[in-house]
Amino acid sequence: MALLKREHDSLSIYEIKYFKNFNFREFDKDLIVRVIGAAGDGHYEELFDNLILSEHQKREILHYLLLRNDFQKSKTFVEKLLANQPNVYFAVAEQVVNLKISSGDVENAKTICLIFGLKDVLKKFREKYPNKSIPTVIYLYFGEKTDWQEKLGENPVNEFLDVLPKSKERDEKRNAFTHNEYDRTSEFLQYLNKYELFNVNNIDFEITTDFIKHYGLAKSVLLYEYFRNLHLFNMGKLDNLPSEQVYEDEITSLEILEEKYKTLQMKVFSSQEITANYLKTLSHFEITLLSQITGKNTHRFDDGRPPFDQIIGDFIVYSEKATEKSGGQVDLSQDDNYPEYDDYDDYYQEDSYNYSRGEYVPTPEEYKSFKLQANKVEYEFDRSNLEKPDSSYNILKKDVLKIFSTETADKDKFLSLKTSVIEKIQAKIKELENKTDNQYIVQQREKLMSVIAKLEKLDFKEIKEKGEIKSQSYDELLLALLDLDKSMIERSGLQDELRQIVFRKMLDQGYGTVDRVERIRTSMQGELSALGILHLLDLIDNFAKDHILNTEKDNKEKYWTDEAWSKIKESNKIDSKFTMKVVFNKQHKDLKEVADKMTALDSGKGNFKVQCCPDRGFIGEMSGYLADVCYTAEYPLLARHPNLVPYKFIAEQDSDNKEFLGSVLVFELEDEDNNKVALLRAFDIPREHEVNVGEFVENFINKITPSLQARGVKKIIIPGDDGAISNYPLTISHMHKEYINGQNRMSLGKHFAFNGYDITDNCYVVREI
Repeated sequence: MALLKREHDSLSIYEIKYFKNFNFREFDKDLIVRVIGAAGDGHYEELFDNLILSEHQKREILHYLLLRNDFQKSKTFVEKLLANQPNVYFAVAEQVVNLKISSGDVENAKTICLIFGLKDVLKKFREKYPNKSIPTVIYLYFGEKTDWQEKLGENPVNEFLDVLPKSKERDEKRNAFTHNEYDRTSEFLQYLNKYELFNVNNIDFEITTDFIKHYGLAKSVLLYEYFRNLHLFNMGKLDNLPSEQVYEDEITSLEILEEKYKTLQMKVFSSQEITANYLKTLSHFEITLLSQITGKNTHRFDDGRPPFDQIIGDFIVYSEKATEKSGGQVDLSQDDNYPEYDDYDDYYQEDSYNYSRGEYVPTPEEYKSFKLQANKVEYEFDRSNLEKPDSSYNILKKDVLKIFSTETADKDKFLSLKTSVIEKIQAKIKELENKTDNQYIVQQREKLMSVIAKLEKLDFKEIKEKGEIKSQSYDELLLALLDLDKSMIERSGLQDELRQIVFRKMLDQGYGTVDRVERIRTSMQGELSALGILHLLDLIDNFAKDHILNTEKDNKEKYWTDEAWSKIKESNKIDSKFTMKVVFNKQHKDLKEVADKMTALDSGKGNFKVQCCPDRGFIGEMSGYLADVCYTAEYPLLARHPNLVPYKFIAEQDSDNKEFLGSVLVFELEDEDNNKVALLRAFDIPREHEVNVGEFVENFINKITPSLQARGVKKIIIPGDDGAISNYPLTISHMHKEYINGQNRMSLGKHFAFNGYDITDNCYVVREI
C-alpha cells in the first residue's frame, strides 16, 4: 500500500535524503514511526493528509508506538490519527499498560497512564483478571485511596493518612495515593518495597503507620528494618531478632530504639561538641543515623567525597589529640603550609595527610553560643515580567520540569530532546529552501543536513562510572550541536536544548535524589513563587556556572566526556562558535534582578529560636554537608584549617523539635596591614526563603562581635565573590546591598583561596571593632 500520495521528486531535499533507503510500497510500521518523529508539530496535518491507512493499520501503529516507548514525541500525531475513535485510542493504551505491567515494566506503564489519562487501573486489572491476586507493585504505582481501603479496610487507611506529616510546604494526606508529583507517600512505600521491607498486607501497613507516627517519612533502611523487626517479633511473627541488631547495636525493644534515636539527635543538636571519645562509642546503627542527620546521605555534591566511615575514622585520629582545656591560648593563626586543592580526589590519597604536623585545635573559649530569633516571612516581588508566557522564568521552568521529570525514563527524555533538535533544524532547512539559492545558502543547508545525519545515528547510551550509571548520549548530542555556528544555533532557537543538556548533567553527579528533585518540581508547580525563582538561581549559580561549565575547574568532576569538554573549551575561544557559559546569561540576569528586589513580609506565622553554636568537633567537620554546599571538597576541613571556627545554626521550634537551619565559617586572618580580621565565609541557610535572612545575618554579626573582639579581631569582613559569600541568592543579595555595592575593596595579608575562590584582594568590611 502506498504510504504517501506524492512522489519522491515532490519531496523536500531533506525528505528525499531521509526516505531514500526505505520501501514505500509495503506497510512498514517502523517507517511510519520515523516519519512521525521527523514531521514536527507544524507538519502533522500535512503528514496526516498524505497517509492512507486502514483502521486496523492505525490500531497497529498506535500499539507499535506504545510498545517502542515513542508515545511521548508522537502523542499529537496519535491523537489526530484516532481523533474520531477515542475508544480505540484508550483501549490500545490500556492493552499496552497490561503488557508492560505483566512484564514488570511498571515505570513505563505509569508514564503511559499519565500521558493518556488512563484511570482506575486496579479496577480494570480486577475485571480482566478476576481470579488473579493484584501484585504489590500495582498498588504502589497505581493504587488510589479507595483501592487501598478496599484491600486493607477504611479505618486502617484513614489512620495511616491521619499520621502523615503536614507542613507549610506539603500536605502529605491530601496528595497520598494520587501519584502526582507531590505524592511522597507512594514514593516512600515504593522505597520500602525496593528493600523488601513492605508489602500490601495489614501487618506491614500497621507497622508503617506506627513508623510514620514516630519518624515521619524518614528514608533510613536500617532504622526501618530494626523497627519492623521489633514489631514482627512482638507480634510473634519473627522467632528471633537478627544477631547484629541484638549483639552489635543492642536494640532489643522499641523503647531502646527510640531512646537511641532521640539521644543521638539531642547530642548532634546540642552546643556540646562531638569528639573522638564519643564517636568511638557509636554502634553501626548510630553511625548510620548520624550520616542521615548530618546530610551526608543526601549531599548533592557527594560525588568524589570520602565515605562517611572514613570521615569518622580520620576525625577520630585528629581529635584524639584534644587537650582537656583549650583556655585562651589556642592559636588560630593562618597556616600557609596547607596546600589548596580543587577537589577531594586531588587532595586525598591514603596516608597522604600527616596528622602529626599539628595538635588538634579545639574551639577557643572566647567563642560563645548564643540564641537568635528568626522571624517567619514570605517574600514579595515584582511578578509582572516573569508571569509572561515567554518570560525567563517560564522558559527555564519548562526546561527543568522536562529534564527533572520523575515519570519519564531517561532514554525517553533523550529521544524527545533529540527529536526537538531535529525538528528545529528541519524547520531551518525548509526556511532556507524558500530563499534564493547562492553558495552561502547551499553551504548552510548542507551543514544542517550533515548535523541531522549525525543526530539520526545517535542512540541512548549509558556507562558505569564509580558505581553509578551515567549517560553519554547527551555529550554526543552536545558535540553535534556545537558543530553549528553561533548564529545558526541562536536563529534556530537551540539554546533551549543546550540548557536542557546542562540541567541533565546535574543528575549525573548526585543532585538528582528523588526528594530533592521533587522539591524543585513542587516549587515550580502552580503559580509563580519566590522559592521557584530561588531554586532556578541555585541551579544556575551553584551547578551550571560554578561546576558544570566552569573552565577553571577543567571538568575535574567529570560531568562531561573528554571529547565534549574539549569541544566546550574550543567553542569558548572562537567568536563564531556558541559559548556555552553564556547559555543562561539572559535568564539569570532577569531572575537575579527580581531576587535582588525581593522584600520580606511578616507571614503571620510567628517566629522560632535559633541556637548558634561554635563547633570544631565532628559536626563542625560536617558543616558543608549540613548546609549542602560544595566546600566539602576541603577535606579534612578542620585539620587543614586550624584558623577556622564553624558555627552551626539549630532551629528550635520547641524543646523536642530541633533541626539544622544552616552554618557559617569564621576564619581568623590578617589584612595587608597585619591587623587581625574575622572573615565570615559561606553563610549558608538552605531554607533562607522561610526566614528574614537579612535580619538574621545582621543579628548574627552583632552577637558574634564580642567574641571576636575578645580574640583581638579589629575588623569583620566578607568575601566579594558571590560563590564565596553564600550558595543562596537572598543572602548574597543582602551582602551586596549592605556591604559591597559602592564600597572599597580590601586585601588580605596572605594568599587565601578556600575551595578554589581566590579572595585575597576581594574582601569588604562589615564591622570595625
